[in-house]
Formats: sequence, structure tokens, C-alpha cells
Amino acid sequence: KASAGREILRLFDRVCALQGENALVHLPRMVSSVCRRFKDPDSNVSDACVDTMGSLAEFTCRLPPRIDKTVATGPDSIGANFLRPILDVLHETNSKQAQDTACRSMARVIRRCGPGRGNADAPAGNNWYPDGGAGKLAARLARASELPNFHAKPALL
Repeated sequence: KASAGREILRLFDRVCALQGENALVHLPRMVSSVCRRFKDPDSNVSDACVDTMGSLAEFTCRLPPRIDKTVATGPDSIGANFLRPILDVLHETNSKQAQDTACRSMARVIRRCGPGRGNADAPAGNNWYPDGGAGKLAARLARASELPNFHAKPALL
């Protein structure tokens, strides 16, 4: 069962690579499916979650900035498409495994799509939330770290 879960996550990456922009309409469902699997106790599945979130974020970041029917693309869309669902998992769950996987996924998304990455036309230092993203992200991370049931402080750092 664990190997099937791991391969399903890797399949999301392949679908985006093969289908390109046609896969965008399914991106929110893919991200939510990956976030649901953060709670899986198998380390191979959690590693696949981290890799898949990074690959999906890089795929979205490399597309030209525009708003599709349901999904925004480009470097400015990383906050809404990826960081917000990851932070929601950090707030909702009490599981150390899920919080650790969420923190590692957030680090992978930032590493793959951080300033100077992704779309070649995008300037370095993009704001992932168009209306003041760095401050919002820092505030949400600070609130998450103050929660009594937050167990992944080392992973967050």
C-alpha cells in the first residue's frame, strides 16, 4: 500500500510534465491530495510528498504569469497554490510526522521557486502573496510556532 501511495504522488509530477498547461485545472486537487498524505507514517511516502510538492511548485512557477480558469500561474502564485495549503496543515494537525513533512515541503517549495528561480522574466525577490506576502508568511509561521500542539519547530527552522 505504501509503494502505491508513493507512486501515485510521483504520477502527479509526470502528469504535469506530460500535459503541461492542461494539467493546471487539476492542480488544486493534486496539492490537496498531497497535503492529505502528509499524515502517512511511512517515510517513503513523506519523502515522495516533499518531492512532489517541490516539482508541482516548480512547474507552476515556470509558467508565464497569468490566471487560468481556476489556477493562477507564475512566481506570484506560489503563496496561494502551495504555501497556504501547507500552512493550513501545520495549523490543523497534531501529528509530529505530518507537521515535519509539511515543513520540509514548504522548504522544498521555497528552494525550488524562491527569488531568482522559475520564470526567467520574473525579477528576483518576488512576492508570493501579491499584497505583502513576506510579512503574511512570517506572521503565519510565528503563529504556528506558538501553538502548544506544534511539534515541528526543528523542521521549520
